[in-house]
Amino acid sequence: MRINAEQIAYDIRNLNRSKQQRLLANLELLDLDEYEVEPLAIHWEALCALGIAFQYDRVQITINAYTHNLESAILYTLDVGQRLGFSDPEHATNFFIGALDGRW
Repeated sequence: MRINAEQIAYDIRNLNRSKQQRLLANLELLDLDEYEVEPLAIHWEALCALGIAFQYDRVQITINAYTHNLESAILYTLDVGQRLGFSDPEHATNFFIGALDGRW
């Protein structure tokens, strides 16, 4: 078995990153400061459990455009998702986008 020093260095750097920094590293189109992405990082697991597809370009672009509404859109999406549920991840993703740009 060969030891990959580059991968070990990457893993160590990744361990020292904050949750927000790790989140931003995986979403290339997001152009947010660490404090702007904090609500997303806090609710990340719950949103992913609903099926929100953050890897979609349109999700990341919409988040960039409506950062001022990010926390309220997240909370509204989680509330609706818990009460009504989303049977389809595409529906959950579209709902989240609508909550962001519609200021629900």
